[in-house]
Amino acid sequence: MPCSTRSAGATPHLETIVRGVIAQVVGRQQAAPPLLRTVLLVNDRDVERRVAHLMEHGSERLAALLRSHLGGVSADVREQRRVDFAVRAVFAVLQQQLLFPTTDPGRFRFTDKELTRRLGDLFLALVRPT
Repeated sequence: MPCSTRSAGATPHLETIVRGVIAQVVGRQQAAPPLLRTVLLVNDRDVERRVAHLMEHGSERLAALLRSHLGGVSADVREQRRVDFAVRAVFAVLQQQLLFPTTDPGRFRFTDKELTRRLGDLFLALVRPT
C-alpha cells in the first residue's frame, strides 16, 4: 500500500505539509518516550498548564501554516476548531502509545510507518470542512 493516499479534498501541498508534520511528531515521540511518559503521568498542575500551553501553541502554529490550504486566508473560527481538534486527536493516539509501552492499546498493532500514515489520514479527514 502506498505511504500517501490522497484524501478527498486535500490539496497536494496540504497533504505534504500534514504528513511531514505528523512524521516529525511521531519521530520525536519515539526519541524520548520515558521523558514524555513521565510528563503524562506526573500529577503537577504546573506541568499540566505547560503541556496545555505547548499544545495550544502548536495548534495555533499549524492552523496558521495550513490556513491558505484550507480554503482561504480568513481566520475562520470553524477552520481553527477543526485544526485544533485534529491536533488533539493525533496527540491522544500518540499518548496511548506512550502510556502503554509494552502492550498495544488497541486490537491491532501498527508499524511506525502505518501509524504515521493513519494519523495523517485522520488529521486530513478532520480538517476537511463538513
